[in-house]
Amino acid sequence: MKTVPAPQSQDALAIALKMALAVPLADIMAYRKVGRAFFQLLEVLSHNHAPVLAATDTATFAFLVRALSPLRPEPVRCTNRRLDG
Repeated sequence: MKTVPAPQSQDALAIALKMALAVPLADIMAYRKVGRAFFQLLEVLSHNHAPVLAATDTATFAFLVRALSPLRPEPVRCTNRRLDG
């Protein structure tokens, strides 16, 4: 049986997520302790509070995906040149 969290706890989670997202991603990656805390928060949210993450706006969700992507590939550029010659 799963319990439904009180609205206050959902609000607290949303505020904690907003505070975590206020830190630029470059700073999160630059400072080990900040990064560890940030990714631990994301782990807890993704395992136990997925509806909170699902309810975020597009910009927030995109930020989370960028933070979790291990590689940041360069954008692909289309050209009209032939590859074989």
